[in-house]
Amino acid sequence: MLLEWLPWMAIAAIPGLVNIVAAFEELNERCKLLPFFNPISTPGVWVWGVIQFFFPGTLFWGAASLGSRPDITLRLLGEAAIFGIGFIAVLNANIRIGANIIPIKSTYTFFINIAYRIIAYNQDDQVYEFWLDVQDALEKSADLSRGLDFLQEYFEIEVEITQRPNADFQNELDQIRALSNRGEQARRIKTLLKNVSRKRLRGILKQFQIDQSVLQQYFSSQSRTPIFRRRKRKRNPKFR
Repeated sequence: MLLEWLPWMAIAAIPGLVNIVAAFEELNERCKLLPFFNPISTPGVWVWGVIQFFFPGTLFWGAASLGSRPDITLRLLGEAAIFGIGFIAVLNANIRIGANIIPIKSTYTFFINIAYRIIAYNQDDQVYEFWLDVQDALEKSADLSRGLDFLQEYFEIEVEITQRPNADFQNELDQIRALSNRGEQARRIKTLLKNVSRKRLRGILKQFQIDQSVLQQYFSSQSRTPIFRRRKRKRNPKFR
């Protein structure tokens, strides 16, 4: 019985697969503050993937009346792909299935936010420790100038290639260079570093001449295991 439905189930799977690919950039953007984010090993991402797959697939099943087993044509395949690509736009439209109008955006948003909360829960402790240790290391660095130069080059190239709106990084970098308070410099540099891609983060951190033990602790293969060693730190009360 199930085998008889496989061709139409495969058609219904197309919007879901296309939507996952289209939505992955948003996932990556929302998780950019998580320097050790690994989609494959993060349970919340699997929840996210299931939602992104089944929502458009189920909607297309009803909208295209796949339950009536229509002829499988190139047009139907194209409609399935377009439905997946435009799924976010579909969320803002009224979907009519039979005589009913289905309000799907609120339901979709509810479940997607659950997935993101699971992702954040799996990452929190390690992320907090990492960014605090980065700030500590920046405060102790002998020279921040080379790192600031690299950071400026990174943002200039990033803005040019991606054509994203300039977040006035140049003005922020100029202000950081003019500061005499190392603690405040470190805090603001850390904020800028949170906008650096995970792939480039380690390389740029090295340019700030921070303690190599920090890089080894967080970026070695051992530090990516679920068991994460936490340590006490002495914080300057002035910058708490």
